[in-house]
Amino acid sequence: MRKLSNIQVLRGLAALAVVTFHARGEVDGVGMPTRLPSFLAGAFGVDVFFVVSGLVMVYASAPLFGAARAVLPFIGKRIARVVPLYWAVTALFVLLAPAAARGGLGHGAFNRYLALSLAFVPYAGPVNDDATPVYSTGWTLSYEMAFYACFAATLALPRRAAVAVLVCGFAALVASAKAVALPGWLAYLGASNVLEFAAGLLIAELALSGLRLPRPAALALAAAGCAAALAAAPVSDAWWGEWRGVVWGLPAAAIVAAAALCPAAEGGGPVRRWLERLGDASYALYLVHEGLNVAAAAAVGRWGGPSRVPAGAYLLGLVGLALAVGFTVHRRFEVPVTRWLQRRIAPHRPPSLAVSGP
Repeated sequence: MRKLSNIQVLRGLAALAVVTFHARGEVDGVGMPTRLPSFLAGAFGVDVFFVVSGLVMVYASAPLFGAARAVLPFIGKRIARVVPLYWAVTALFVLLAPAAARGGLGHGAFNRYLALSLAFVPYAGPVNDDATPVYSTGWTLSYEMAFYACFAATLALPRRAAVAVLVCGFAALVASAKAVALPGWLAYLGASNVLEFAAGLLIAELALSGLRLPRPAALALAAAGCAAALAAAPVSDAWWGEWRGVVWGLPAAAIVAAAALCPAAEGGGPVRRWLERLGDASYALYLVHEGLNVAAAAAVGRWGGPSRVPAGAYLLGLVGLALAVGFTVHRRFEVPVTRWLQRRIAPHRPPSLAVSGP
């Protein structure tokens, strides 16, 4: 059925913001002199992704609620959607940049680290005290896969009951993590980021209930969300670790709500169509860009050092390379592999109200 066009556009913009944020960080990482702004607000794209995930899961799974038999096909499709590309880029990273991947770990310790990373299990060790996986961009997938597991556990319930259980459960988890020291994995997953998934679930309920915003109101809501996110960025050190899911989660929810509750313009020009395609390729773009940044930094070192490359040209080159490779990987690997696996996991596909994806 027809895609949620506004959400696809928003997903594309969020992916582009994250890629540009990391490209700007690479300028500093290779030691290039520059006066370019930090573009810290680009990291806000991840928060938008989390809210969108909550929204899309409710839309895409609307026909599945109330059916316990839908749990295994849902989990299988999520695995087919997320795992192949993540495992592929992680494997390439380990093979092509072994020193960066290992971080000085011995053979046994690294194998354990790699296995937990591929299983989406947060693991804090001597080279990753923040519990990032071997391929560090995959930290978001630890949250995504935990969210999918919780979501699957509620599919036997009616939709509104499932959403209520999930929202209350995530709120209780975050509150518990703030009140006491939770053990291991729960401490990681009790971060305020999970409230962004809850926000997406609630927005989906509002949309499915028939609520719509007139275009001026939606634009004002989106503008307020952007302004709040930008205002919080310069003082992120004070809140990023503890309250990111609130300080950036609320603005992200405002922007996603504006996109979801405002009907998309009929037709649309070439820019909208390109942004929709970018939204389709956002997962591939998000995953490939880290490896490309590592490769580009190594190339700069071999070709005479950072002083010979203009910072602005380097940043644009990284973004352009990520877009080119991301679109190619999406078309040539992600789409055919996902479709092949999903046809075998759940050959009789139930009707879907929206595209799925992290």
